[in-house]
Amino acid sequence: MAGRLISGVFGSPQRAKQPDQGLLNSLLPVFDDDKFMKEMVDTHAPDEGDVDVRALFALVENTLKGSTAIVDNVINVNKAISAPGATPEFKPAKEGFTPLYQQLVKLLARLRAKPWTPRMSGKRCPRSSTSYRATHWSLRLWSHCHPWRCTTATTGGSLRLSPRTSLRSPWRKDVPELAKVIDIASSVYQIIITVLGCSIQFTALITTTTVDESKGRDLPAFVRKVNIIHHNIKRQLEDFKQKKEEIREYQRLQRLFTAPTDNVELIKALFHTKDDPQPLYIGSKKTTEKIEYLRRKNVLLLISDLKLSSHDLSILVKIYNEPKFRENHEILWIPVVDQESEDLPNVFENLQSQIPWCSTHYPTLINKVAVRIIKEKWHFRNEPIVVVLDPQGKVESQNAMSMIRMWGFNAFPFTDGVVATLWSRRNISWFELLVNDSIARNVQDAIKSEKLIYLYGGEDTKEVHDVEVHLKKITDDGNSIVAYNVGKIQLFWTRLESCMFSMLQGKANILDPLLQDILKLYTNFKKDGGFALLTKGTRVVINTPLASSSKVLAQYDTWKKQVNVDGKTFDVALKEHHDKVVAPQTCHHFYIPNMVGYVPENVKCPVCPRVMKNIVKFECCHGAH
Repeated sequence: MAGRLISGVFGSPQRAKQPDQGLLNSLLPVFDDDKFMKEMVDTHAPDEGDVDVRALFALVENTLKGSTAIVDNVINVNKAISAPGATPEFKPAKEGFTPLYQQLVKLLARLRAKPWTPRMSGKRCPRSSTSYRATHWSLRLWSHCHPWRCTTATTGGSLRLSPRTSLRSPWRKDVPELAKVIDIASSVYQIIITVLGCSIQFTALITTTTVDESKGRDLPAFVRKVNIIHHNIKRQLEDFKQKKEEIREYQRLQRLFTAPTDNVELIKALFHTKDDPQPLYIGSKKTTEKIEYLRRKNVLLLISDLKLSSHDLSILVKIYNEPKFRENHEILWIPVVDQESEDLPNVFENLQSQIPWCSTHYPTLINKVAVRIIKEKWHFRNEPIVVVLDPQGKVESQNAMSMIRMWGFNAFPFTDGVVATLWSRRNISWFELLVNDSIARNVQDAIKSEKLIYLYGGEDTKEVHDVEVHLKKITDDGNSIVAYNVGKIQLFWTRLESCMFSMLQGKANILDPLLQDILKLYTNFKKDGGFALLTKGTRVVINTPLASSSKVLAQYDTWKKQVNVDGKTFDVALKEHHDKVVAPQTCHHFYIPNMVGYVPENVKCPVCPRVMKNIVKFECCHGAH
C-alpha cells in the first residue's frame, strides 16, 4: 500500500530522484481534514465481519516507537551503503509527480470495498503489477536494521501485521454498543496516513549517497501528531475494554435476574462484594453483616434516591416494627445515586440514621450495572419502588410501594395477589383511602358525619380565588361545606397516583366506576388545569374541572331556589344545575400516569362501544404537580 502511493507520487523507478521533503508537510494537514475524513468514511462499504481492534492499537504504537528512532538508524545505514554501486537506481518516467492528496484519495477509494483490518494490514489490498522496487528495497532493508522488524513484514511494498499483533478483540455486529466506543473508520484512516507518512520520510532519508543533515527536519511535527493519534486510540481501546466488561457483567446479571437460585444470589449481584465482604449495615443493631444474613427471608428491596419522603419513611417504619413482619421479613434499602456531590455523605448518613432496617455502607457499593437492569427490568424512575422477593429470589411484586402507601400493614405480605383482594372488598371508598388527616385536617370526622366536602385545586390562582369567594358567599348563607385546597399538597398527588397504580396493579377493570372516578379527577387537573370534587361523606356529588365548578358556584343565586323544593337537598340542587349548564364533552378521555407494565390496552369507551385511542404524552413538572 505504501509502495503504491509512493510509486504514484514519484513515478516509475528509472533513475535516482530526490523525494521532496515538503511531501510530509503536505500530508500532515490530512490528519485534521474533517471534510476529507468524512468523504472517505462515506465511501466505505465493506462486507464487514470482526475487526481486529487490538491490531489498530499495536500498529500505531509501533509507528510511534519507530518514528522516534528512524533518523539515527537510517543515517547509520546510509553511511554503510554510501560506497559506489550500493544505491539502487531510480528512473522516474516523467518529470514532476502526482499531487500526494490526489494519490491518497485514489488509494482509499480503491479500498472502499475492503474490510477495515485488511485496509490497515495490506493483506488484501490491490497491488500494482509493477511495484516500486526502491520502496520495496527500502522496506526490506528497514526490516533488517529497524526495531519494527519484529512486528512488520513487507510484501510488494505494503506493510503487514505479524502474528504478534494478531490477538483479536472482536467488535461484533450483535453488540452495537461497542460500535460507539471506538471510531474504527477514523482510526484506520489515520493509521494508513501515519504509515504512508513514515514511508515517505523513510524513503527521503535513504535515497541519497551522502549524509544530509537537513533530512528528517519535518519528523518532530510528524511524531507529535502520531503521539496524539496514539493517545486517542489507546484511550478508545481502554474505553472499549471497560465497555466490553460492562456488557459481559450486564449479560450475566440479566440471566441472574431472570432465573436466580435464591434471594442471596440475586442480592449479591446488587453490590460490589469484592470491595466489602460485609456490605450490609443493620440500622437497628448498628452492625454490619454479609448478604447471607438475608437467606431464607422475604426481602423488600426499597429502591430510591436520597430524597425519601418523611411520609413514606414513617409508613415503612410502622410496618417494620410489626412483630409479624419481623418474623420472616426484612427491608433492604438500595440507594441509587446517579451523580455524586460534596454533600452526598452528609445526606446519605442523615437518611440512613433514620432507618432501622438493612442498608449499605455507602452508595458506591451498589453495582452500576445492576442499577441499569433495575431501571430496565423493574422500571425505576427516581420515585421510590419496593420490589418484593421471596426466599428463592422470585419477584412477588415488582412495586409494592403504592399498596404500602394506600393500605399500610393491611397489605401484608405485599404481593400482587393481596392488592387485588383488597380492592375487591365491598363498600370500599376510594375517597376515604385517598384523603386523610395528613392531607386535610379533620377530614375523617367530616366523612364520618357525612358533611359536604369540597376538594379543589388549580394552576390558575385567579380561578382558585374566584372559587373561594363563591364558597364564602354560600357558607355565609347558612350552608355547611368543608372546603380544602389540596392542589399544592404533594402528598395528595402522590396518594392519588398510588391509588390509580394500586388499582391497575390489582387488575381492576378500567371501566370500573371506582377507577373511572379516580381517573376523571386526575384528568381534570392534567387537561384543564384544575379540578373540583364535591362529596357528601364519601359519596361523590360532582367530579368536574375547576372552571366548570366555578361557573356553577357563581350562579348560586339562580339554583339555590331549588333547595328544599320537592325535598331537594343542597347537593341535589347543585348537581342538577351543574348537569344543566355544563355541556358534556365531545370526546371522552382520561390520563394515566407513567405505570410501565400496568397500562391497559384496547380499552373500550365507557360512553360508547368503541375502543379508545391511546396517545402518549411526555411531561415534566420539575418535581411538582
